[in-house]
Amino acid sequence: LQPEYTGMTFHETTEKVDAGNIVYQNSAKLREEDGIHENACRVIKDFCDKLPFLLERKLKKKTKIKSMTQKSTGKIWTKKNWTPLNLKVIYDLFDDRINKFCLNNRKIIKPKILNFLDE
Repeated sequence: LQPEYTGMTFHETTEKVDAGNIVYQNSAKLREEDGIHENACRVIKDFCDKLPFLLERKLKKKTKIKSMTQKSTGKIWTKKNWTPLNLKVIYDLFDDRINKFCLNNRKIIKPKILNFLDE
C-alpha cells in the first residue's frame, strides 16, 4: 500500500540476488487515475527508455561509473509474497485506485532515488 515505492534498480552483478552496488534507480510518478499495474508498466518503460541513454552518455565521458554499496540484499518478490489477500485489498477495498487514496489521504513519502549515471 505504498505505490510510490514501485521502481526498478540497475546494479552491479554479484553472486547474491539483487545485492550488487546500486548504479541507477527510478520510481513511479503517481497518477491518481492509475492502478498498480499501470504504475509497474510506466516504471518499466521509463527505465528502459532512460537507461541506455544514460549509460551511453556516461561511457562517452570515459569516467568511472560510481555506485553505492547496499547494506543488505534487496527484496525479491516471489509468489509466496503475493497472496489473494494482497490483491483483494487492492481491488476490492480500494477498487485498484490505491494511487488516488494515497495521494488524497496521506503524505506520500518520496523515495530516495540513486542515479550515479548523471554525475
